[in-house]
Amino acid sequence: MFAFSRQEIIVAAVFLVLGVILVFFSGGSESGEEVFPSGGVMENNSPSREESEQRLIIHVSGAVMSPGVYIFSPGDRIVDAIKAAGGVSVKADPDQVNLAAPLVDGMQVKIPFKPEEREQENSGSDQGLLSINQASREELEQLPNIGPARAQAIIEFREAHGGFQKPEDLLNISGIGEKTLERLREHIRFY
Repeated sequence: MFAFSRQEIIVAAVFLVLGVILVFFSGGSESGEEVFPSGGVMENNSPSREESEQRLIIHVSGAVMSPGVYIFSPGDRIVDAIKAAGGVSVKADPDQVNLAAPLVDGMQVKIPFKPEEREQENSGSDQGLLSINQASREELEQLPNIGPARAQAIIEFREAHGGFQKPEDLLNISGIGEKTLERLREHIRFY
């Protein structure tokens, strides 16, 4: 029978603990890992500041197969977010989104529905409103206080950022302030 000295047992225990620690820390999240699905609860595993700066937390919603919140790496694009969410549904209109736009931490990537799907899904209360995320330059110019330069700025912003998520996002456009935003609210929608 083998008899181990106390020193050999301590060395073996240290290697065992190091092995467990190595296995535990090598299982980090990969790009596109879901943090929680829609309606779920995210655990508060506060990452270190360095880890936080190296990941992007993105909310993917709309006409995708698995809407939810996902983790990505810097440099990932909207197309990567759509893939992580299981791809677009048959009701999606992905041509309305700049798939090549880079992801920005905290952003929502909302994939719009095809026009006929949107009409079925939404009540008639906002019919006749212009979709700020889909309108052409000419259509945007018909809005109050929106000329050619602002219309072009709106298009450039939505292509760079994946669209407008809420009315306040329009305040990022040069020349659109609170008063102009209030005038626009009754003419636009965000899907």
